[in-house]
Amino acid sequence: MPHLPVDALAGKIVIDANNYYRLRDGVIAELDTGSLTAGALFQRYVPGARTVKTFNTIYFEHLVSLARPAGSADRSALPLAGDDDAAKQSVTALLNRLGYDSVDVGATTESWRIQEGSPAYVLPYLSDPRLPWPQDPGKPAGVKEIRTALEQAGSSS
Repeated sequence: MPHLPVDALAGKIVIDANNYYRLRDGVIAELDTGSLTAGALFQRYVPGARTVKTFNTIYFEHLVSLARPAGSADRSALPLAGDDDAAKQSVTALLNRLGYDSVDVGATTESWRIQEGSPAYVLPYLSDPRLPWPQDPGKPAGVKEIRTALEQAGSSS
C-alpha cells in the first residue's frame, strides 16, 4: 500500500479488497489490538480517495462462479463498508452489474465485521468449510445470510 499513486487516486472511488494477514504482512499492532481496522489503514494510504471496502470476504474463484442475474433466487450478496455514501452507492451499482446484491456494513470503522476471521469472511460462501477453498465449489450466500453473519460478528466481540 505504501506505493499506491496517492495523487492519481485523489477524489476517485477506490475499492479496498485487501485483507490483513499477519504471516504475510508482518505484525501491525493497531490491527492486532483492534484499535484500527484494515479498511482504516488502507484509507491512510490514499487519504484523498473515496474508499469502499468490498470483495474481500469471498474467495476470488467463487466471485466468478457465484455471480447471478438480478432477481435470481440464488443470488449472493457482498458486504461493503465506507464513509462516503455516494461512493458506496456507486460500488453497490457495480456489484449489481457484476451479479451481486450488497449489504451495507456501515462506516469504515465498522469494517472489522468483514475482516479475516469474522463470520462474514469466506465461510458463508463455502459449501463445505472442511475443504480447501480452491477445491470448494462455493455456494450462494444471500442478503439474509450475510446480515446474520454480520450480526454474529457483533455478538462475538
